[in-house]
Amino acid sequence: MKARLLILFAIVLATASLVFVTNSARKDRILAADSPSTAHPPHVADGNLPAYRWPVGTCRMYQFRNCTTLAQAADNQPSADDHPNGVEVTGTLAARVLKHERGAIYMGMQLSPVSVTVGGARSEALETLLQNTVPVGAFLPTGRLTQIIVPDQLAKADKDFLMQVFDLDMALPEAQPQGNAWSLQEEDAAGTYEAHFRLLEKSRIEKQKSRYLKLAAEGYQVDVKHSQWNGQVGGEFWLKSLKGEEVLSYKAGSTWGATSTIRVELDLLPESSVAAGDTLIMQLDTALPLADLLAAGTLQAELAKYNEGGAWEAEQTRSRREKFRNMPFVNVRDKLAHAFANMREHADTVAAIHELRDWLLANPEQAMAVAESVKTRLSDGLTARFIHALELAGENPESQDALAAILADNSVDSGVRLQAAVACGGLEHLKSAALGDALWKTAFVADSDNVKVMEIGDSSLLALGALARQDPELAGVLSSELAPYIHTNSEVHPRDIVTAVRTLQNANASDPVLIADIESLAKSHSAPAVRAAAVRFFEQREPNAHELVLDALNDPAEQVQIAALRTLESAPEMSTESVDRLIEKLQDAEAPETVRGQIALALGNLGTNHPSASAALALQRTTATSSLRDTIDAALSAAAE
Repeated sequence: MKARLLILFAIVLATASLVFVTNSARKDRILAADSPSTAHPPHVADGNLPAYRWPVGTCRMYQFRNCTTLAQAADNQPSADDHPNGVEVTGTLAARVLKHERGAIYMGMQLSPVSVTVGGARSEALETLLQNTVPVGAFLPTGRLTQIIVPDQLAKADKDFLMQVFDLDMALPEAQPQGNAWSLQEEDAAGTYEAHFRLLEKSRIEKQKSRYLKLAAEGYQVDVKHSQWNGQVGGEFWLKSLKGEEVLSYKAGSTWGATSTIRVELDLLPESSVAAGDTLIMQLDTALPLADLLAAGTLQAELAKYNEGGAWEAEQTRSRREKFRNMPFVNVRDKLAHAFANMREHADTVAAIHELRDWLLANPEQAMAVAESVKTRLSDGLTARFIHALELAGENPESQDALAAILADNSVDSGVRLQAAVACGGLEHLKSAALGDALWKTAFVADSDNVKVMEIGDSSLLALGALARQDPELAGVLSSELAPYIHTNSEVHPRDIVTAVRTLQNANASDPVLIADIESLAKSHSAPAVRAAAVRFFEQREPNAHELVLDALNDPAEQVQIAALRTLESAPEMSTESVDRLIEKLQDAEAPETVRGQIALALGNLGTNHPSASAALALQRTTATSSLRDTIDAALSAAAE
């Protein structure tokens, strides 16, 4: 799962290169704002803040180029040999003002004509997608982009692709900067980052992305190796030109998995270049109501053939089939085995794992050959990599069938079966009846003295919970099956209660009765492990149990206190009340030093968002023991970054 998301980060960021200037986090809806100014805006270099003059019907044309290469950690060289390692989009970008409504300026954007190459090969599917779709961006008069609207009937991967290609921010600071430099927090697909700007001569602006402050997915890190953008604002505050280059590295866990290099060029074409009606964007009638205008922004018939899987999926399938045509399993098997035998760290096997994954996606009917190899006695490390490849290829039912064959075979080593059960938790959807049967049969095993058998059962149940997040029917069945386990007065073994609560957490269970029972477990169950699991059930949820979690900071058991801390840390933003309670716990000399150390690190990670946290850390340092003082020093260092 982490490897798949790591590559997705690279794809999304690769197509998000046109972000120029933004002033705050992206909103899910259009915000109220004053009508666009009708006064002639001052020149940027005048030092005054402008309003954009984008009259309805106005169109500008740009020459556009976006080239992205992606290198796996194993080779450290950007490559165009394997989708999505090399993607280049070139063409003519049209931007046309369609509406002024509800204080926002709605601008349609279309690439036509356009050329798309993936791994050096032309992708007609992606070209058709771009040429026959007009995403609509809603801008405020300052130029801040608040929403991008794309056709609902498209596959999710295609929606993400369009939203990132057309993520065009051309805003200037909303508050008067001091001098010619300012900093802003911006947002892209990977998360929130800090960017520094300088106003150069006349209307040229320089931007550098400095660091990521918060990531959109847990367990990842994005490092900005290089970032340099230069743009020029022209008449009526249309962007005249943009040129930029950025190098980003992506990390999952402790392993740097990929590095992307992004290069973008955007140049305004003469007004005589504006199409006179031969493109979809010029055919849209700006007199239509906004809802009708948005519905008309795509050629339904042209895109209908991509509804099943999407253009991105069509391109991936083509690329894989071409690469792995006539390649036998033994080739990719031995390549992975060789990489494992000669590796110095896990990253050395990443490329070979991905190659086996792609081979499986190109040859789904041969997935059972991988299962048979896994059933033979291999080293645990090599077995794990074969099973991980099956997980990564799990969008195919055949790969799920192969995982089921491993899990259901009692003659297979229990450690191998456990790895297969864990891998099932990384799948996004359950597509194999055989796998569903295998998970259910192993999840509810009778009490056993064999620890491995119990671990397989727990992992299978947790995997069902993860799969239920995207399957309402499965979620309902699980909730019914597990309800008896979490009643406060039940006599179920604490281990089974913990697994049931964690499974319901994986499934994002929302039944009010279940949630009430879990709250009771957190408050009153005799086993600390149960109370801790019940507290962590509320991670990344609405704060309907906020006070319960805060109270758990004072639970007599250390593991429950840590669980409460981790639950508070999972919130998108930590509330002032939560920070205050953590400071109180940090100052409690009777609290376990391990808990106080973890709280110190959590407060340090808040950075400058809560000044009281840094002040409390500095004060506590003066009376802390030497080991706690070292932890506080690390926290203060993190807060200062």
